[in-house]
Amino acid sequence: MPDIFGYSLTKAEIRIMNYLYRVRGAKVEQIVRGVNLFPTLTSSQNTHKFLRALRIKKLVTNTDLPSSHEKLYYLSGDGYYLAKLLKLNTTKIKIKGTGFHNDVGHFAYNQYVPPKVYTSHFLMHVDFDLIIRDLDKRNRWNFKLKKGKASIKRMTNICALINKKRKLKANTFRIANIRAFVSKTKLRELSRKLLKTENVIKYRDNMHSERKLEVNVKGNKHAFYLRPDGEVFINNRQYFIEYDLSTERRKALIEKFKGYKRYFDSLKKENKPLPQTILFITNEFTLRYGMQIRWGTISSAFYEVLKDYATEVNLTYKSLVDVKAYMQHEISYPPEYHFPIIKKVYDRCIANKQTILGNSTGTLGHLLYSFTRAEDSQIPDYKHPLYLHVKVEGCETRGWMIAHQIKKQYEDEKTLKKGTLYKFKEIIPVFSFLSAIPEQVGVPILEPFKDYFESGYIFNLTKQTIQEEQITLPDKRLVDIY
Repeated sequence: MPDIFGYSLTKAEIRIMNYLYRVRGAKVEQIVRGVNLFPTLTSSQNTHKFLRALRIKKLVTNTDLPSSHEKLYYLSGDGYYLAKLLKLNTTKIKIKGTGFHNDVGHFAYNQYVPPKVYTSHFLMHVDFDLIIRDLDKRNRWNFKLKKGKASIKRMTNICALINKKRKLKANTFRIANIRAFVSKTKLRELSRKLLKTENVIKYRDNMHSERKLEVNVKGNKHAFYLRPDGEVFINNRQYFIEYDLSTERRKALIEKFKGYKRYFDSLKKENKPLPQTILFITNEFTLRYGMQIRWGTISSAFYEVLKDYATEVNLTYKSLVDVKAYMQHEISYPPEYHFPIIKKVYDRCIANKQTILGNSTGTLGHLLYSFTRAEDSQIPDYKHPLYLHVKVEGCETRGWMIAHQIKKQYEDEKTLKKGTLYKFKEIIPVFSFLSAIPEQVGVPILEPFKDYFESGYIFNLTKQTIQEEQITLPDKRLVDIY
């Protein structure tokens, strides 16, 4: 048992301290997953034993979780001091760190300890951090040896890679088995290359993702802070994270989105790119007792404040159970793949003379994709309707907002009798999806063009069929009460 700064610590105890230092606090089941143990009864019992030993050494303390028999474990003052010595080799460096992976940096202990009031909110952050770690492992980098030369390849589908190896007998090796084939010198060289590469997905919490803004109000500069609950980067695409427990009313949501509007205004002024998505993550309670109503409230507040950015920034609402599949979808199908997927499906249907969106004449009509301008689309014959295709996965706003904007443009051109869209008989929206059926946004977005949205289709790109469900707007009485 090594002696570290006067403390006798096992390797398992050091791993637990390093994990608690990174996430600030966690339950036993979260610690088990965080130190890469398989979640079994034995691993939980062993983790309890190590935590008990750390408590006796006064390096870890705990607090009771409300309405539960579980406890929240976190580092004590001495434990935090020791963890900083292990990570930074000093306690005098005043650095914030990026917050990604183990780059935590220095915080005062009273800032570092997990909150004792909003523990459910904090534990959602710990669960989401574990999801990101799992995704990072799943999309890990894989070593590949070809003709004596080493190269690195990102592994996005382990099962497909294994099947390919069996069929082609390719010389591809997992990182765990590479020692049997590579010398120590070559292994160190490959490890250095691996460390220099960027991760596919990375996440940081609210302590590192807050931003200070200086806004001119009536000639005077005022400081504002944007404090999202977290921030994710997927191949340099930015996603802001908000954990939603359905406790914030509409007024609080509007104030939250006003902070985002100030930040987006400053980015636009400096010609900087906008984030890809604002992702709201909810718990199982909302999933069971009113996720659709809550989604209507959040999307309505978003539209009221950020409608100028609604076609550029996507608002997404997912449960903690579904967020891992959503993140994997974002890794596997980035936005630049959406248009080719839709186009490929419809080109195949046209070639096979399938009537998937047929009208009384049995023809497909004309296609307008949301990712191209109207002038670039197929517009030779104005007798048939124009089908507007947008991609919406579950609870998202961007596709609905694009359809809303195109309809508004159509009505404006019809009034002025000038442009291209107004020559068509009508525009019919088609909401395409791969994995999750589109959920309707709030009534304020859909109500101005009620007949237009109710005439639309929901199209399954995987099965290449129209869903049987009809688009019907929700009752106004059910909006903004949750």
